[in-house]
Amino acid sequence: MRSRFWFQLLCLSIIVSLIYCVVGLASYQRITKPAREEGRKNLYLLLANILESSDYTDALKMFEKFRVESPSLASNIWVLSSDGKILASNTPSPLPEQWQEIPKPDQPHQLSGAGGPLQMFHEMTLIRLNAQSPTYALIKPTANRPIKRLALFQIILFSTGIFITAISGLCVAFLYLRRTSIEAKDVISGLHSGNLKARFKISKWGQINDLKLDFNGMAEQIELLVNRVKKTEATRKNLLQELGHDLRTPLTSMKAAVETLDLYRGKMSPEQQTDFILVLQSELNYFIDLLDDLFFISEIAEPSYESGQKKININVLVNEEVQSRVIAYPQLTWRLCSLEGDVILAVDPLLFRRLLRNTFDNAVKYASNEVHVRLRVQGERVEIEVEDDGPGMSVEAIESFGVRKRHRIPRKDCVMDMSLGLGSVIIGAIVNLHGATLRIQSGKNDKTMRSGTRFIYSFPKYLR
Repeated sequence: MRSRFWFQLLCLSIIVSLIYCVVGLASYQRITKPAREEGRKNLYLLLANILESSDYTDALKMFEKFRVESPSLASNIWVLSSDGKILASNTPSPLPEQWQEIPKPDQPHQLSGAGGPLQMFHEMTLIRLNAQSPTYALIKPTANRPIKRLALFQIILFSTGIFITAISGLCVAFLYLRRTSIEAKDVISGLHSGNLKARFKISKWGQINDLKLDFNGMAEQIELLVNRVKKTEATRKNLLQELGHDLRTPLTSMKAAVETLDLYRGKMSPEQQTDFILVLQSELNYFIDLLDDLFFISEIAEPSYESGQKKININVLVNEEVQSRVIAYPQLTWRLCSLEGDVILAVDPLLFRRLLRNTFDNAVKYASNEVHVRLRVQGERVEIEVEDDGPGMSVEAIESFGVRKRHRIPRKDCVMDMSLGLGSVIIGAIVNLHGATLRIQSGKNDKTMRSGTRFIYSFPKYLR
């Protein structure tokens, strides 16, 4: 839980404690004020009777005796005339100037006073004595017991408020964490039972929303990974089931050819024996190519597979592959339009070479005389264009490019050379791994082309 929550809890405790103190003090004053004023009034009336019973100086001396026995009666007393002349006093302290602000009582034994802190007691009290001329007794308590009692009362109120609020906050935090733990248990149980959509609910005032968001993000990544594994496994299973027949077909054909040669070789003409040997070679080549393609597809389809990207000069790599094809297929004219300067791509060299080889092999199968390879830069992307002058791909062939064919088809016009189209599947996988795109144009449906097929790859250029 973040420290912000505890800081908010501390601030809330202080605020609630202050409110509790103010309300408590107000209640205390409201409850005790009548009794407190009545007791003080009786005490001051007793003092007035003492002063009226004898000479003012003697009466104050008598009051001093009482005060020695009761320290709470400690007060400075001045007996004053109506013009403020001191007639008697029990203290050498000067007469406070604030006494003139106190309203003078009109009737004997009538009191008036000036309030003290929070109106808890009178700072000074003026009482009229029963005398022939207006005479007053000014009483100013010197004992600080009321102030100490008030401070103690405030400390008790404040401490009690903080304690109650802290306990309440801890209870709220406990209930919140308990509810969150129950929710976490439900979410984890849902994930364990196979519900990959189980997530924490994000509330507006949640104090552990960051942790919930991190957990939800992790759960989403797990869901994506599990779904990818399921999809890969389903694809692998379907592919193996579909290829079961394709794997048996060349083996069955080779077995039949070998048995025929073994049983009837003496009765067969040399031409017939050569035909059977060609069948064996064709099926064997098809079988080897099929296994190679399957192993390659299984590797790049693994969830843990990561392309080992490196920075390569596209001009150099494409030129090397074109030159190898010029040597291998001298009957075709190869035209390469390179880029000026060095153009760098961040790609896996092995996969990129496999992409070029599959594309060039496809062009060789269908080209009549020429194969054009062009490189160009389009903004922040590099395009690689491979075009042959063959008959061109049909719309159906373009739409199914990258998908395994359900039946073997002859390559070009050679019946003995068969393919399942796994090369296009490999091309599509490599393009996806590098975040590239592929466009296919054909002379059969594109009026800008006279004939042939054009493959246009677009790779993101490496930015330094």
